[in-house]
Amino acid sequence: MLLHVWMSEEPGSDSLLFRYICKIFNNPASYAANFADPDILEVNQLAKKVGREAEHLRQFVRFQKASDGTYFAPVSPKRNALPFSIDFFKDRFADQKWLIYDTKRHYGFYYDLKEAKEIKYILPISSKQFLR
Repeated sequence: MLLHVWMSEEPGSDSLLFRYICKIFNNPASYAANFADPDILEVNQLAKKVGREAEHLRQFVRFQKASDGTYFAPVSPKRNALPFSIDFFKDRFADQKWLIYDTKRHYGFYYDLKEAKEIKYILPISSKQFLR
């Protein structure tokens, strides 16, 4: 759940996680279910939003076949949920090479029939852009 909140990329999620962890360590074990506490409630809601985004990726990603036979799917989820869906794609499409690329965050995962590796593509900066 903590990783889901971190990957939500919501402003202030770092301080929210700090407050949440402090409360969990300073209170009884059942405090994590105290939804009357606004931090506990917000952590749970944010984690669920990321989980729903990951489920949405699993349901609606559509691949296109590239000329080299690799299947490609560009995505741009609102939250950084792609890593939570990769195991599903490895199992579901284990017999073909594929690449799922997050165009918003400029990274993705390439599956080579053995393992899914994280890839990053950084656009080259021209000298005109650099001098601005």
